[in-house]
Amino acid sequence: MASAEQKMDELANKVETSVHLQEFPDLPQEIILDILLRLPVKSLLRFRCVSKCWLSLISSPQFIKTHLEFSKKFGPKRLALMATRFGQPEICSSYSIVCENSCIVRVVELDRFQKTADIPSLCILGSCNGLLCLLTSSYKLSFWNPSTRQTSIIDDPGYEIKDVGYVTYGFGYDEFHDDYKLVKILGSSPPIDDPDGMFENTVMVYSRNAKSWRVIPGFYYSENFPHGNGVFLNGVVYLGGSSLRWGFCSEIYAFDLATETLRTITLPDSYEDQRPFWRLGVLGGNILVASCQCSPETLHIWALKNYGMAEECWGKLVSFSLDYDISISPVFVTQNVDEVLLQYDLDKLLLYRLRDDSSALIKMFPPNNHLLVQMATYNESLVSYS
Repeated sequence: MASAEQKMDELANKVETSVHLQEFPDLPQEIILDILLRLPVKSLLRFRCVSKCWLSLISSPQFIKTHLEFSKKFGPKRLALMATRFGQPEICSSYSIVCENSCIVRVVELDRFQKTADIPSLCILGSCNGLLCLLTSSYKLSFWNPSTRQTSIIDDPGYEIKDVGYVTYGFGYDEFHDDYKLVKILGSSPPIDDPDGMFENTVMVYSRNAKSWRVIPGFYYSENFPHGNGVFLNGVVYLGGSSLRWGFCSEIYAFDLATETLRTITLPDSYEDQRPFWRLGVLGGNILVASCQCSPETLHIWALKNYGMAEECWGKLVSFSLDYDISISPVFVTQNVDEVLLQYDLDKLLLYRLRDDSSALIKMFPPNNHLLVQMATYNESLVSYS
């Protein structure tokens, strides 16, 4: 049985053949539109040259928005992989996570980008609507679409703040204002002679529409500090909050991009005495998940239910053990929570099948390569940050 991606490629080939044979003029405009919405970005970029009408259609904001929704619902999930060796950019590739009947069939490399020409940096800060937010050198940030290879670069201010001890980012889309926003939190630790003191947090937000940064008041002091970069879901950027006194993540910061307000969410308290290590992620594009690693061999994945409602709570999705004495991090989970793709040992992927408690190692690079690898999933899109 052909995968969804194979079917899309077959459709794209049929469209290209029909264009060459000039068979499309007889089709109604709504049928042409429905066909184009189902095509991958690579094909759409080619078909912009068919006519001025197609160029106008494919470049229109409404088409780009509708195509993105199709991609999220029906398109294959992409995986961006960026690797450095001894602090220097080395590899940047995009992969397709091919699924059939809610099973991960294979992970296929699609493109390997040139280090100097096609990629602006090798530090992933966030992913949203087909865009990756990346950190560059010289206090610059870039927004890169790996499907169209378009890049926009902005300044990264705030480092002039005295005694900056940590910096974390969160990138997402504010649908209410039709605006992409980047949240940046800078802070300094309490004085050494006051270990019970408060962290000094400065929250800054960059707006694509305003093309400027501004400081958000009201978040100056906190008992915890943000740990790791945030994940985006349904208008909210989520960041883990760690306690310097307790040494582990104890809550989540939820920053609403539309209202630019912050609230905290308590994590499941089942593991407090085990000093767990938490990582945040998104399942199926619509569920916030938190993975808890209490030991190198054990992983628990929880989902947040009824966000923002009185009955908001955590529910455990799955718990399993692995025979791998090393840190692991979830990358992708199938819709039926039957298979989990994990980043393993920095430069490998591990496919774990819960239905039969089996696993398969996916080697991405030759052994002993000394690569530090970052991964982020994304959907194909025509979205441009500029």
